[in-house]
Amino acid sequence: MLFRLVDRSRDDHEFRSLLARCRGRISAAFVRLNEPSQLRLLKGDMPLHAAHLPRLRAVIYASEACMLQAVLDGHRRQTLQLDPFTLSTFDTRDVLDFDQKDVTFQTSVGVAPSS
Repeated sequence: MLFRLVDRSRDDHEFRSLLARCRGRISAAFVRLNEPSQLRLLKGDMPLHAAHLPRLRAVIYASEACMLQAVLDGHRRQTLQLDPFTLSTFDTRDVLDFDQKDVTFQTSVGVAPSS
């Protein structure tokens, strides 16, 4: 369902509006087909951790921090701060200059926070 919302929405603003109608536990990674140079990481109320590898100019992500640690052990990296209930957008031209926007959706205990 989440990826249908991505396909249906024209942009991130519309996606965030549609997401506000959803209920569940969410964290995800996706790339829009019309924007292949932009990675989006949606961190809701489920774990999602990310790191930047400068040598590869890549953002690596996993559901658990220990997974990243195991795979990246010995590699120079920078841990990226992904705030809960945000949609982070990374552009391949400058991955460290990423944008974070608040998201809202229904969780099992109520409405996720939004600013």
